[in-house]
Amino acid sequence: MKLYKFSAEDVDHRGFMYYVNDGVYGSFNCILFDHVDPVGAPLFDEIVEEYPSTIWGPTCDSLDKIEDQKMMRMMSVGEWIVYQNMGAYTCSASTTFNGFQRPNAVYVISRKNWARISSSPIV
Repeated sequence: MKLYKFSAEDVDHRGFMYYVNDGVYGSFNCILFDHVDPVGAPLFDEIVEEYPSTIWGPTCDSLDKIEDQKMMRMMSVGEWIVYQNMGAYTCSASTTFNGFQRPNAVYVISRKNWARISSSPIV
């Protein structure tokens, strides 16, 4: 998920709200339909102070919350949050709710698995 923006410091405590390019009406529909709690992590993690953070989808709907009050380092606009095992079963049920288009898929495979597939007699 590509990070777009975050809010400023809270009056009582420091925490952040991040808005990403996909949400519960897209690939994260598993939150509503399957009661899954996806756990994301910054693509490039650093050992730094962490803050309570809430991850929101792109719509204006209050249900479009991906993660609530997770501890995560402060991120900048344009950084990526990675969610493992998101794909075929989540993307197929996504919608274009509120005018937001489905996100582009990014396929990832390890070199070891790519070598295994490439050398297979079936392919």
